[in-house]
Amino acid sequence: MEYSLEIPTFVVWGSNTGVGKSLVSAALCRAAAVLSSAPFLYLKPVQTGFPLDSDARLVARVTGNVPVCGPHAQQLLDGTPPPPPSASPQSSSSLSVAKTLFAWAAPVSPHEAMRREGRVVSDSDILRSVIDELNRFSSNIPNHHDSGENKPMCLIETAGGVCSPGPSGRLLSHVLRPLRLPGVLVADSRLGGISATLSALDSLALRGYDTAAVVIPDAATTEYSGTKQSSPHGLGNADAIEHFLSSSSSSLTSSGISGGLAPRIIRVPALPALPDGEGVGRDATLEAWLVESQSAVLGLRQVLLDYQWHRLERARKLGSEAKQILWWPFTQHSSVGDGDITTIDSRYVIESQPINVYVLSMSFFPRATNIMSHAMMMMMILFTILFVQSRGPLSDQ
Repeated sequence: MEYSLEIPTFVVWGSNTGVGKSLVSAALCRAAAVLSSAPFLYLKPVQTGFPLDSDARLVARVTGNVPVCGPHAQQLLDGTPPPPPSASPQSSSSLSVAKTLFAWAAPVSPHEAMRREGRVVSDSDILRSVIDELNRFSSNIPNHHDSGENKPMCLIETAGGVCSPGPSGRLLSHVLRPLRLPGVLVADSRLGGISATLSALDSLALRGYDTAAVVIPDAATTEYSGTKQSSPHGLGNADAIEHFLSSSSSSLTSSGISGGLAPRIIRVPALPALPDGEGVGRDATLEAWLVESQSAVLGLRQVLLDYQWHRLERARKLGSEAKQILWWPFTQHSSVGDGDITTIDSRYVIESQPINVYVLSMSFFPRATNIMSHAMMMMMILFTILFVQSRGPLSDQ
């Protein structure tokens, strides 16, 4: 399964359930389609409480689009009329998509919803469907290699928190791991949210994810269209999270795990409460928040576009950097071209006994201790591969 890296694609994670992933996703899509005239793809791979609760519907309505469903989610809508478009469409691009792939009616965790209702979905079904949608969107976008503010963007919004289970019971962070997509983490502004946010960030790092940005709802008093609305929390979470992430004491986030870039911190106004069901996307307070947060969200979009550029540039340079750093036994290094070197964009540990072997990555062994240990591990891996290859297939032994 393959997909293009040319279109900026990010997974939107929540540090907990109900922290505002959908609002941040909707604001980002609006920044693309409405403010930048750029097409977007919004995917909700797993949705429960459907169709009363539909994050794709929120995204579609604030961008002037019609939400669509995959075959699995569509089963819950059969016999119902299609949703109407926004009363005043704002999106200038008919190429934008807001789509729900898999859905269940019970408003519970996906694994429990599937246990109750059936309609079984495997991890590979989710992965394959996401990749198919990414490829379909990419093929429909002309000149998607162009840079600039009109650059298209893909967002994949998860369900629940970083360690919430998917339909199979495995964590969604494990299910989506083969995609190797950078993420946007939405912080928790509620009591206990500091610990939840920092734990979520470390959980992503330990599972091999890069986090491009942390979006922190500012719990200070926010003014919406002249009407001041005090945040229901006001606990100082934003200041504490920002202080920790900007300090050298942040062990995982300061170790260069995010493709060599530390997560950028973006503050947005305190998130408004949303109405349920069909009222989503038609609330005056939401419209006011979208206007109030516009500058911050445009800044977030630019951060993500810059992150994508740095990620691709780093991948392109890895071949030449590897020639300067690595030594390959029985190889004339002067005859090795940059195109002869396979770049593996993955930071993931292989558990073995009695040591942990770390696979070559864009991070250049961020968790190993020093240059000598890097060299020793690489020599051990390479000589093992050469020894196995010299003995031929196991079936011939």
